[in-house]
Amino acid sequence: MEASEIMIFLFLVCSIQGIISSIFFIISGVRQNSTKFYWGALILIFSIILFSWVGFWTGYIFTHRYLIGWGDSFVFLIGPAVYFLTKEKKPSKQFILHSIPFLLNIALVTWRVTLGEKSYLPEQVLPLIPSILLAFEIIHLTVYGTLIFHYRYTREKLSFRQFDTAIGAFLAFYLGYTGYFITFYFIEYVQWIDFVIAIVMSVFFYYIVYRTHSGFLKETMAQKYSSSSLTLDDSNYIYNKILDYLGSSNASTDPTFDLDKLSSEIKVPKYRISQTLSVNNESFHDLINRKRVNEAMDLLTSKSHDHYTLEAIGETVGFKNRMSFYNYFKKETGITPGIYKQQKRSQMQSAI
Repeated sequence: MEASEIMIFLFLVCSIQGIISSIFFIISGVRQNSTKFYWGALILIFSIILFSWVGFWTGYIFTHRYLIGWGDSFVFLIGPAVYFLTKEKKPSKQFILHSIPFLLNIALVTWRVTLGEKSYLPEQVLPLIPSILLAFEIIHLTVYGTLIFHYRYTREKLSFRQFDTAIGAFLAFYLGYTGYFITFYFIEYVQWIDFVIAIVMSVFFYYIVYRTHSGFLKETMAQKYSSSSLTLDDSNYIYNKILDYLGSSNASTDPTFDLDKLSSEIKVPKYRISQTLSVNNESFHDLINRKRVNEAMDLLTSKSHDHYTLEAIGETVGFKNRMSFYNYFKKETGITPGIYKQQKRSQMQSAI
């Protein structure tokens, strides 16, 4: 077997492995309503592109004309996937809007394959279509690269670790694909240059597969078998991250907010959150309900909420019923919400 055949075989194995791995991430992302969906989408997109390159190197797509151009169409999804990933968005219908260039390109490829020799375009134009599409792909990647960097420098709460990983993958693909464009159209085509570009791009992308996939397995196994404690620095970091998130969001006002949702939002495994809270001698429910009680105390003394019933105040801050509101409020303050409101009102009248 020649060296080129070995390389093609390895790329084939990598692309298939990537497609299989991506399915797990996409399913997990949809179930958890998390950014794993876009990690999976990104890996799937690149794996399909790599698979189409294998078809090009082996000449398979030229004997099956209906496959020509389909793989390259997925380039139009790389930018949107990384963009939504860096914005830490959950699976969203907005992604479909960003996929319109991809869908239009698929339609154009289908039209070209269907018409074949019957195309009504001038003969001089037909050979230029692949070059034009490739140029649009580069422009599309450049536009999304600009959006990603703009978002990076205009958002203070961006998860830098996730950003650095995602942007590294994007830059690897962008530089590699641009290099392919230059060598294919401005330099004499040599297959080994294709291989070098594909290797560099694959190393970056499948490093992400390993990094994310190993973390995914590690979290699952650790929840059952890990007995190791956190370091003090790790504990403080996670605890501050929890407090920052709860302080800057209205998550606690959602009665269904739970440990799963907190883990998904701050990108910290559930067992690590539980360990951190245990170190601080509290549970998740105590932490959330304490925040709800503090918010209720503010509303009870707020003139804009003076017409609210005590039960309505409890529901507003996230308690599911009157009883749980009264119990947790008395646990934290030593008195009932009604007495607290009366005392504060008397203090305000005395001050006047």
